[in-house]
Amino acid sequence: MLAHRPSQNIFITVRWLWVLRRVEIIPFEFVRAIDRISWNVPGQYSIVAGFTDETEIWYVRLLLKSDKPAVNIFRFVGDDLHLTSWKGINLSSNFIVDCEGTQDNKSQTYAEILANFIGVECHA
Repeated sequence: MLAHRPSQNIFITVRWLWVLRRVEIIPFEFVRAIDRISWNVPGQYSIVAGFTDETEIWYVRLLLKSDKPAVNIFRFVGDDLHLTSWKGINLSSNFIVDCEGTQDNKSQTYAEILANFIGVECHA
């Protein structure tokens, strides 16, 4: 993603299989706001306790003025699942051993900077 102030456009490059790519161009004037959403993905499973850890993901996205769906531009992924490993299973809870990471703060900061840069509201 490139926010290019002289041309007043956002360039989003989407790649498939590292070879094919498509560039989407969104003018600043088409963006209503910058938003964030979170998604928790269960990861580790114990027969006794069920799912014991999850990976927290924050998406920063463009909310457009038209009726088109929001456009995800960045994903910030936490370290929960990778850092708790066997401890999360043995202690039977993500709340006992939780490696929160910095994805929440980083995605918030990024959303605010981008909103300020292109001159729109930040709903993060």
